[in-house]
Amino acid sequence: MVDAAELPYTSEDVARVAGMLDRAAAEVSRHRRFTLARELFVEPHLAKGPDAPSGEVSGTEGTAFSLESVEDEWADEEERAAAKLPVLEAAAWAAMRYHVEFTIEGKKERARLEPHFKGPDSSDPVDTDRQGEVVVDAWTALAGAVTFPGARAALSHLVFQAASGREYAQAAAVAYLELSESDVRAVDMVSAARAAVRLARAVGDKKLAAGAVAALERAAQECVNGERRSVGGAQQALETLVREGLPRASELIEAAVVGWGPEQVGQQFWHLKLQTATDDADREQIWRDRVAAATAVAEASSSNILKATRLRDVLALAEASGIAELREQAAVLVQGIRNLDLEMMTIRASSHQFEEQFEEVVASVLGDPYAGDFTARWIPDIDPVDVPDGGDGIEAPALPTWYARLRAFAQHGPPTGDPDQSRAHIENQHRLAPLQRLFPTSLQTPEGLPFYAPESDEDRFDLDMVKWEAELLQQWTVIYAEALHRVVDTDLPPFKTLVGVLSEGGEPSAIGHQLAESFYRYWAGDGAAALHTTIPMIEALVRDAVIRADRGIYRLQKNQSPGQYVGLGVLLPLFYDIYDVSEKDQRFFNAVLKHPGGWNLRNLLSHGYLPAINGGVAALALYAALRVLVLTDKPTRDDDVTGTEAED
Repeated sequence: MVDAAELPYTSEDVARVAGMLDRAAAEVSRHRRFTLARELFVEPHLAKGPDAPSGEVSGTEGTAFSLESVEDEWADEEERAAAKLPVLEAAAWAAMRYHVEFTIEGKKERARLEPHFKGPDSSDPVDTDRQGEVVVDAWTALAGAVTFPGARAALSHLVFQAASGREYAQAAAVAYLELSESDVRAVDMVSAARAAVRLARAVGDKKLAAGAVAALERAAQECVNGERRSVGGAQQALETLVREGLPRASELIEAAVVGWGPEQVGQQFWHLKLQTATDDADREQIWRDRVAAATAVAEASSSNILKATRLRDVLALAEASGIAELREQAAVLVQGIRNLDLEMMTIRASSHQFEEQFEEVVASVLGDPYAGDFTARWIPDIDPVDVPDGGDGIEAPALPTWYARLRAFAQHGPPTGDPDQSRAHIENQHRLAPLQRLFPTSLQTPEGLPFYAPESDEDRFDLDMVKWEAELLQQWTVIYAEALHRVVDTDLPPFKTLVGVLSEGGEPSAIGHQLAESFYRYWAGDGAAALHTTIPMIEALVRDAVIRADRGIYRLQKNQSPGQYVGLGVLLPLFYDIYDVSEKDQRFFNAVLKHPGGWNLRNLLSHGYLPAINGGVAALALYAALRVLVLTDKPTRDDDVTGTEAED
């Protein structure tokens, strides 16, 4: 401590600054306390007063400064003025910019004064652990001079936190108790009582702690049933009382449950009620009461869509309870949603495309200008291209038209577009409609039951992106459907030849045989059969490609899902890694096969959905199978490494 004779202020200075602190601390509003403290301590030291955000600063005559905005100029000058404050004013200004923050460590609650701003490398004001001795001495002097409870509590707490001292913790706790009994806001009343409890516990003063708990109990009662009713204050007070083991906490929690009901706000009190359960039977009964209350609210809803939303919340509660009976009852209620008219709007949009444009796009997919009915008429007569030399002077045989078109079809796209462009599109949508992305999104099964909801901002962005990619897929379905039919405009490929083309290494295989049958079904007009037989073959192709790369999926299968086959969720990431699959193709497979926000064909078909299927969906499924063949017809990552080592 600094000797009193060496202090840069007098007792009169202490009394004067203490009076200003009392005046600022007496304000009910936190914002008003901060604003008034700035007016009292900082603004008198500004060069031209509070209405002059720019110009010359005292002590730097003739030196002007200019920043990009008035707001920045004001902040800069305020910092300059604060840096020139006398010690007492600087300490007082700093003291007004700490706030009580409560943290939970295990079952223990801690109360600590934290700076107004705290970043990874700095804080404003300085954290109490790093505060200078001169400032702490000033706080000590002011703590003995202020009279308002809020000022005494803050200064004594700061001294205790920065320099310890049991008497300062006790003084702060007493002041916090006085503050909790004064005419302050409900949340401030609770915060003061909680701080008193923690400080009394910190120094082992049982009598003071008992008084603080009693004050917190009164604050909780006021927040639950009194004139200053506050859900936030009630929650904070009751959480601390539960940790303190107060017997009356259960009674207050029950009153809060009744007062706020089973709505979203009231659920936090049900959670506290569970914490007060005395045994498993008591806990189970609380869960039953909680689910029953939520069900009653859902059934009394004024609209079907609100009822559906609340019933889903009931199911979530029932699942959290771990009681199978409750979960089954709630599931039955949720399944009844399919019979409700949810009064949802269906918004449709359409656009016209000229037939000539359609033909041009089809021709581009097949890589053949003669594949379009109209484009062929516009192409002038040209000399035939020389047939490439097959070696040893032998002319290489011309490829069949169906093969050339099928190969071009497989090489086109993918139709989900460029991922970077899709991201930019979604980011732009979020900028244009910022509120839309704040509303929760829940996807439903075809009968109206919930099955997916994004849980994070990243999940929500990915869902929006997949939904956009699904729109792109929808635009391409009719084009791919027509293009795949025109593959066989001139000639139908011999079945055995097609099997060889669709088999690894050209050798006929069971997968190639079944896939060829799917193509034949499509060309025969049975798109549904083609789709249902193609989707399993995509998984088979991916599995075969992973096994050929000597990845140990059998062991993975035994560990993750005994008695079952490894699914696409496990296989696709391995496939992407082995064959260095681009993000463009990854997002295509994701949108078509397995993402809930996309087509999700693999999962929907496996569970018996998609009763109505058009040819475009089947065509894109066949295209997906061809993409797997195209992507596996190149060196793997391991091959690339081996080749590099061999060259070295």
